Amino acid sequence: MDQALSAIVIAVITGLFSLITMIIQKRQDRVLSKIEEQNTVIDKEKALKQKLNQKEKEREMIIHEIMILVLDTNLDILKSTQYSQEASDKGVYTASDNLKERFNKVSEEIKELVKEYEMLIELTAQIQEELEEQNSKRKGKK
Repeated sequence: MDQALSAIVIAVITGLFSLITMIIQKRQDRVLSKIEEQNTVIDKEKALKQKLNQKEKEREMIIHEIMILVLDTNLDILKSTQYSQEASDKGVYTASDNLKERFNKVSEEIKELVKEYEMLIELTAQIQEELEEQNSKRKGKK
């Protein structure tokens, strides 16, 4: 083959490969932008979910306080309307005090469990991020 002809063939082949590379890169850029958009949506969803969970916790605390207030009010009304204290009445007061203590204890245990769960979720997310970073570094080296 003539040198000029072989140079032209090599230039055409190189041009085709360059064109194919550019097309693949554009598609890759589109995919990456879609992934970034999805990550943004996921981050917004996480933030919204966190706010929602916080408001639900606040609502539960308000309900808890209302229940305790209703119990205390009922006991005060019961104490003020009865002139003689019978043994059964004392049992009601003792039972209500025990229920309040149990309710408060269970509420505190739930708070602790929620804290542990949130810490575990955060730790898992951090580990996942580290693994993804390591994988992307490995892919970058190859």
